[in-house]
Amino acid sequence: MNYYSPDDKHLKRRSQRFVRRMFIMRQLGTILCFFPILSVLLEMQRGLAFSAVLFFNAFLWPWLAYQRALRAEDSTTIERQNLTLDAAFGGIWVALMALSPMPSLIIMAVLASDRYAAGGGTQLVAAIKAFTCAFILVWLPDGAGVRLSFSLQTVWLTLPLATCYMLVLSVTSYNLTWQLRTRNRELERIALMDPGLEIPNRRLFERRLESEFLSTRRGDSRDIYCYWMSITSNRSMIPGATKPGISYWLKSLHCCAITLVCWIYRRASAVMNWG
Repeated sequence: MNYYSPDDKHLKRRSQRFVRRMFIMRQLGTILCFFPILSVLLEMQRGLAFSAVLFFNAFLWPWLAYQRALRAEDSTTIERQNLTLDAAFGGIWVALMALSPMPSLIIMAVLASDRYAAGGGTQLVAAIKAFTCAFILVWLPDGAGVRLSFSLQTVWLTLPLATCYMLVLSVTSYNLTWQLRTRNRELERIALMDPGLEIPNRRLFERRLESEFLSTRRGDSRDIYCYWMSITSNRSMIPGATKPGISYWLKSLHCCAITLVCWIYRRASAVMNWG
């Protein structure tokens, strides 16, 4: 059963944060991909039309994808579609570069790592399918050529993509993990503290008691002294409350007996050198 369901405004804000984060990574990636791809296209003497399409993909497409996702009713779903389209664009450029190894392998690695970081295995599989389909549709009509040589200029232009983008992706992933870890600690603190009195609750008491008991059995700590106090035992102070019955006193006597036996055992063990 779901005890908490966020409202539509909260879900919308969360989706928009995801879209903005993807926009920054997409814009950085397309700019860093622009220069090595352009270098290979010029070396292959491709026409200016290809350079114009590359310029559109690098500088205009990120803004169009960003606006498309922000204006959608379900921003997260549309953004995942944009990520799949990014992979398709990557397949097109790898095909037009005739599988030039230096930029092509780096671009494929960036696309795979970024898709997996953004949407896990489902997003990665969708990206691989889009990349493969776009690559085949362009590579086969283009002659299925393979260009294994690349210039030193292409190598230098590819290095920022291979280093800077991966570094930014790592920093972004770490920040998200740190935020999640911080919120988990806050949720744990809320679960273990009384919200009205701001003191530890029964759940924390039981956890600490279990930890100390196990530590004592290992011989890592001293004896455990447990003081059992019931705030509601003096029920005469509570209007309309009945006095404690025989079951309450039997339970209290049972707890006292267990505590006494444990204390006697620990003392006897210490004297006889058992513990």
